[in-house]
Amino acid sequence: MKLFFIVVFLIANLSFAQELDVENSKFLNEASFAEIHELIKTQYQDSLLAENYIDLYLKKASLEKNMLELGKALTWKSYYEPNEKHKLKLIDSAISLTKDLNSDSYPILTYTYKGGHYLATGQYDNALSTYLTALKLSRKNKSEYFEYLTKHNIAIIKGEIGENEEALDIFKECLIYEKSRSNGKTTIEYIESLLKTGEFYIKTSKLDSAKLLLDEGLVKSNSLFNELNLKIQLQLGIYAYKKGKISQAKKILSTGLQKTNLKHPHLTKTTILFLFYLGQINELQNHSKKAMNYYLQMDSLVQQQRVKPIEVRNAYSYLISRYKSSGDIVEQLSITNKLIEIDSFNLVRGFKISKIIKNKFDTPILLQQKESLIETLNSQNKRFNYAFVIVSLLLISLVVIVFRLFSRKRILERRFNQVMKSNDINNKETKASARKVNTDIPEILVKRVAESLQKFENNSGYLNNELSSNKLAKLANTNTKYLSIIIKQIKGKSYSNYIKDLRIDYAISELKINADLRRNYSIEGISKEMGFNNVESFSLAFKKKTGLNPSYFIKKIENQSKF
Repeated sequence: MKLFFIVVFLIANLSFAQELDVENSKFLNEASFAEIHELIKTQYQDSLLAENYIDLYLKKASLEKNMLELGKALTWKSYYEPNEKHKLKLIDSAISLTKDLNSDSYPILTYTYKGGHYLATGQYDNALSTYLTALKLSRKNKSEYFEYLTKHNIAIIKGEIGENEEALDIFKECLIYEKSRSNGKTTIEYIESLLKTGEFYIKTSKLDSAKLLLDEGLVKSNSLFNELNLKIQLQLGIYAYKKGKISQAKKILSTGLQKTNLKHPHLTKTTILFLFYLGQINELQNHSKKAMNYYLQMDSLVQQQRVKPIEVRNAYSYLISRYKSSGDIVEQLSITNKLIEIDSFNLVRGFKISKIIKNKFDTPILLQQKESLIETLNSQNKRFNYAFVIVSLLLISLVVIVFRLFSRKRILERRFNQVMKSNDINNKETKASARKVNTDIPEILVKRVAESLQKFENNSGYLNNELSSNKLAKLANTNTKYLSIIIKQIKGKSYSNYIKDLRIDYAISELKINADLRRNYSIEGISKEMGFNNVESFSLAFKKKTGLNPSYFIKKIENQSKF
């Protein structure tokens, strides 16, 4: 009861939204908690109206001395509270009220709100600590819904520190769960999973996969979830930009920016990225004044935020170069300091949080899986102590696997370096296998076909995906039998391998120098550009030639290009 009165005192000292009119106030004596909650959910995007209903809920819970409902209302009110100190007081009060009530949802949901606040303000260590508490409670209560919700939030932290592949794996897992849980209905959790999975498909250059999910999310969020709809529009604009569809990207981003409330606290980062990519587009189109205007608008928002998005650093580099060329040393210095601040912030948070995630999230999951395995083995046969032996074998296997992975990584890096030094890493093997084939074909014919093949190679005829041995034989004024024999004689390989090697050599050369091909084409698109009819045959040929998968080769080049 003492705690209850403290909370009531706290409520009395908060700045509530405008009171409901007299007629609606009568609703307090008639509506159930569930009915008022439904009004809050349907009006959550209208902050003034939603807060009115939350205040109504608070008063009802206070009059009835209902601790659980009071905790719920305080949690919801914290979402709209702009003052950080008051927000955290509301959340901590809600946790204190509900922690001993044996509720399935509280205080788990309150910890989720608290983690969301820390995440939005760049306090990633506090956010992670809070989410881990929520995760522990979710597992204790066997709440699958909250466990996946918390994993989703931890994946966001992973993404913020650049662990995009790891974040994508978690988002995909959550998407599968939310799809099965929604059962065809439109839920905010499912749309958020579509958004984040699509966003991280883009960040990991899986553009076509991203488009499918974002299109679905755009349709499902339209008119129902305005904030999510704008965030999905942003990602579709980024997708179009990375695909090289500049006009389409500009239209999507401009439309989204017009719909965005610049003062909406939950859309600030979205607005920053709308402005950034519109600046990028205008910079690409040599509209320097427009680009600078977008970047300066973006900077005014960035400076208001604790979180400094690493994506926007290119804008500051552009501003520095523009001020340098105009001789404005004062502004050049100012922007340089801002860029240093962004880089310092992201460097420190990335190192710090990555270590915390590994120690407090990734490793405990592995240990939990290990413990689960031991329990399963013990329950299957309690008379024999197989657990120790099997776990030991697993640990030994893990060491072997890690060693092999490490060795494989070194092998792949060595192969990559070899490919980067020379397109044709198999030259020595090719020369070694080339030999004089005893045939009855006149030397003059061999020479003529060889000249035709050289001309064919110089003109990149091998990129034609409708090429066949018949067509090439006609081009060389011979038949397919003689063509195969002569290729074997002078190239040391079959017709099929000859064409594949030419295509792969060309692919390697282009991927090295053509950033647009690397960033804006899928593997399937690249394979078609190289003359292959399907992505499987391209990947197999690339792997046979280089010992590397095309995706690995592209990723390594992109990583090098950042430095």
